[in-house]
Amino acid sequence: AQGAALRLPEADVLLLGGDLAYPGASGPVYQYRFFEPFTMAIDPASRFRANGGEAQKIVAAIPQNHDWFDSASTFCRYFVAQDKGDFLGARTPQRQTYFALKLPQAFWVLGFDWALTGDLDRQQFEAFRALLDTTREDGIQPGDDLLLIYPEPYWTRELGDGAPDGYPRRYQRLESLFEARGARIRMRLAGDLHHYH
Repeated sequence: AQGAALRLPEADVLLLGGDLAYPGASGPVYQYRFFEPFTMAIDPASRFRANGGEAQKIVAAIPQNHDWFDSASTFCRYFVAQDKGDFLGARTPQRQTYFALKLPQAFWVLGFDWALTGDLDRQQFEAFRALLDTTREDGIQPGDDLLLIYPEPYWTRELGDGAPDGYPRRYQRLESLFEARGARIRMRLAGDLHHYH
């Protein structure tokens, strides 16, 4: 009926793209600018709450430049190597400030962390490249679909993104490796643009 409220089904995964406690990162700022608003807004019937001791939802996040104001320590306290349901009772299974999450139907969500450098560090590059190892059955396969979450939209800058001639940035090389493996980049998602009118 016209004017009736439409209730959409609740998702099983929540992806967070950084700057979680803008403008600064600290325990108190995360508490009152990030956790409390989510806690107040959650439906008591939500499946994000633990059910019988086991969470039914997954949260994955990347830090943004403002999350790095305290060396990402507050971000890591809640989202890295914890998985105790500290955020809405959901699972937070990632082990680093970046993540690779395999979804049903051969979809992957890859979240990149540039820290404050504008590119992937060597360890992160190698971790994502390892997903392309042809001997891995649990890795990215030809025909898989990729959703890439960047900390900032590199596509708003000049082509080449300031990389030295003949030496593209690591994220650029990684995208080329994904495509060479036969994976399809379906979407690039980023935040960090601040539009003021």
